[in-house]
Amino acid sequence: MNGGHPNMEKISDYLTNRLSIEEEISVQEHLHSCSECMEKVRRMRSLRDSIFDGQDKTEEESTFIRIVKSTAFKAAAAVIILAGITLFIRESLRTTEEVTIQYQIFQEREQIDPPLYIDTFSTEDSLYYIEQYGEDFEEGK
Repeated sequence: MNGGHPNMEKISDYLTNRLSIEEEISVQEHLHSCSECMEKVRRMRSLRDSIFDGQDKTEEESTFIRIVKSTAFKAAAAVIILAGITLFIRESLRTTEEVTIQYQIFQEREQIDPPLYIDTFSTEDSLYYIEQYGEDFEEGK
């Protein structure tokens, strides 16, 4: 301390907690009684906070946020979205020619491959119905 006031180095050490307990108590007692030194401490804290706050924001913005804010990123995103929409529309919309060809193929299949009916009517079922309904069942009446 020079002339009762702590020098800048001592104030800096006080702000970074590098003083011994006795020195810290001495500086704190002086700061309570000296508004000039208290103002220096306040300005140094403000400067320190602005430097560190500015660094954190710059680092965050310098990576992801700057990329997202860039015009090139927005343009690339728009191109990708438009390409996706175009492919979707192209694949989902069919021309009348394609529809006609599909219909013809469907009609040909019905003519070539008639439905297959499986006979699930067993001999036991036949005997049961003959007993119940008589000979009329056997003739298909």
